[in-house]
Amino acid sequence: MFFESTLDLRTQRAEGGFFKSLKRTLAGEKFFTNVYYAHEDGWLALTASFAGDIRHIPMQAGDSWIVFSGAYIASSMNLTQDTEFQGLARGIMSQEKRFILTVR
Repeated sequence: MFFESTLDLRTQRAEGGFFKSLKRTLAGEKFFTNVYYAHEDGWLALTASFAGDIRHIPMQAGDSWIVFSGAYIASSMNLTQDTEFQGLARGIMSQEKRFILTVR
């Protein structure tokens, strides 16, 4: 990861406060998020914490994606993330965490 000096990095709790940040940890995400602010044009390069391809997914109003633990890297400020309980049976069958992250 790298970014130019025209960008500022701020680490903060997820939008929505303490309990929303706590819910994110149940889905396998981090309690804190990094937010980059641009003062002028600049470059920001991000990478995943595990090997694999990274894909940019353009989203329109009304679109949503269910993102599994560790797969969500970044988005613009106009998208929201919400943690939802996927159900006990579905969580056991999928062998994933009981909570999922939905990006809208």
